[in-house]
Amino acid sequence: VIAGDGPRERHDPELLVLVPPDVEIIRVRGEDLWQGIQRRRADRARQSDANVTANADQGRTPLSPTAEGSAFRARLRELVRRAESCWYHPDMQRPWARRAADAATAACRRQRPDVLWATGPPFSTFVAAREVSRRTGIPYVLDFRTSWTIVPSPFEAKRPWWAQRLDRRLLRSLFKHAS
Repeated sequence: VIAGDGPRERHDPELLVLVPPDVEIIRVRGEDLWQGIQRRRADRARQSDANVTANADQGRTPLSPTAEGSAFRARLRELVRRAESCWYHPDMQRPWARRAADAATAACRRQRPDVLWATGPPFSTFVAAREVSRRTGIPYVLDFRTSWTIVPSPFEAKRPWWAQRLDRRLLRSLFKHAS
């Protein structure tokens, strides 16, 4: 099992007890420079929110941003999300996929499994599986937990037409090489 260590939409650590003890779990670091900056920024914002809550609990009046400042920040945030949706193809986990393919290739050469099973989202796992298959000759299977390119996610909906076209082309290529 190749696992990332980045932020997740949903995370249930109790599910790990369902993994048999003889299954090797390889954790792969996945963020790039931009994602690291964004993570640190989000951490600071969470800390700031905690401080505002603590001050409010102590009877102090928290400072509130102006309406213009909030609107500007919202527009800036939207611009950043749109840029991310263009840069990260097919999703924000793409930097992880390269490292995961390297780790999985090494594991496959040691253990020689019969098949690679990639589950998504994130759909970058499919890209990693295809690359590992190309390197090792081991066939891969794709497990879709949600639709991709059929019913767009909020991330996909922000993508321009040309990026959505790249996604569909990538999906066809993944199907073509999958078992």
